[in-house]
Amino acid sequence: MNLYWPVDLRFVELGPPFMGHADKGNYRPNYGYHTGQDFLLRGQYRDEVNQGGLVVPIHCIFDGIVEYAEARTTPGYGSTIVMYHPFLGVRSRYAHLGSITVNPALRLGVTSEVGSKERV
Repeated sequence: MNLYWPVDLRFVELGPPFMGHADKGNYRPNYGYHTGQDFLLRGQYRDEVNQGGLVVPIHCIFDGIVEYAEARTTPGYGSTIVMYHPFLGVRSRYAHLGSITVNPALRLGVTSEVGSKERV
């Protein structure tokens, strides 16, 4: 059994536990901590993504079922997908997406594209 990274690691770096906004430089102790892993676009790709020249696809980490897929309606998360992975008994969340390419109840295989990061 293998879990896969949801994004090509050439384009991102691992962010710290969420303590504010990295790009705004306002990390604060005890603010917004979560147990998830944030992925920050590497500096050299930010401008290219913001100018529409680069779209970074996001993939599911394991076989699963899309439970939730909503564009820009989730406070704090923006466009968000939640997947349930029955074999693992866990859920994964994909947030701050530029686009969503799946719908609820869709069954996906590991590494299937679920959306993309199109702007920072």
